Amino acid sequence: MNASEQLQQFPHLPRAPITEAVIDFRAKLPDGFVIEGFRDLQSKLGGDFTSVEELKGIQLHLQFGAPHAVEVPSRKDLGVAGYCFRSADGKNIAQFRRDGFTLSRLAPYTSWEDVFAQAARLWMLYAETATPIDVPRIAVRYINRILVPQPLSDLSKYLTALPVLPKNWPNILSGFLTKVVIHDPASALVANVAQALESPADERHVPVLLDIGVSEQIMFDGKAEASLSRFEKLRQLKNRIFFSSLTEEAINLFR
Repeated sequence: MNASEQLQQFPHLPRAPITEAVIDFRAKLPDGFVIEGFRDLQSKLGGDFTSVEELKGIQLHLQFGAPHAVEVPSRKDLGVAGYCFRSADGKNIAQFRRDGFTLSRLAPYTSWEDVFAQAARLWMLYAETATPIDVPRIAVRYINRILVPQPLSDLSKYLTALPVLPKNWPNILSGFLTKVVIHDPASALVANVAQALESPADERHVPVLLDIGVSEQIMFDGKAEASLSRFEKLRQLKNRIFFSSLTEEAINLFR
C-alpha cells in the first residue's frame, strides 16, 4: 500500500448498511495451554458480556465405498474448543478459541473506532491468558445488506460490478451470486468479495448483499500489540472495495 492509499479518507455513513462486522485473529497456542482457562474470563470482559457458552469441536469422517452404498459418517467429539461470550443485547459476540480470537458486532453498527477498540482490548486479554506462540493470520469481514428501492429497473444505478449476461440471454435479472478473490501485491493483502441479489424484502425494497473480507498472513514477533497496528491497512482496503463497489446514488442511501 502506497502513502496516498494509507492517507485516503472515506466519508462516515450515519446509516451504514453493515449487518455484521468481524475482527479476527488466528493463533497457535502452547501445547500445555488448558482451554478452560478462558472460561473464567467473564469477570474481566466487563459487565456487558452477561452470558457464556462452550464451543465444541467435532470431527466428521466419511468413507466412500461401493457405488450407491449408504455410508454413515463417523463422528468424533473433540471436546471444548473455546468459549463464546455474548453481550446482554446480543450485539457483541466474543469467541475465545484454541485456534484464535474473534469479535463480531451485529447491527446497529457503531464505528470502526468503537468496534476495533473493543476487539483490541479483548485480544490483549486473550494473549495475556493464552500467550500465543504464533499469530499466522489477521482479518476483517464486513457484511452489508443494501436495500435498493423498488421498482428496480436498472441495478447499474447502484452497483459498479454487475454480472455480464451473454448475448441472446433474457435480460431480466432476478437474482445472482458472484465471488471474487483479489490479491493486492502492494499491500500483500487478500480480499474475498461476494455480491448477491436476494428476494425482495418487501414491496418497497430489494436487498443486495455485499460481503467483504480482507486478510493478511503475518509473521508474529511475540508481541500481541504488533498485530494490532496492521489492521489499519486491512480497513483501508475494505473501505476502498466498499466505496468502489457502489455508485454515488447508492452511497447517498446511507448518508
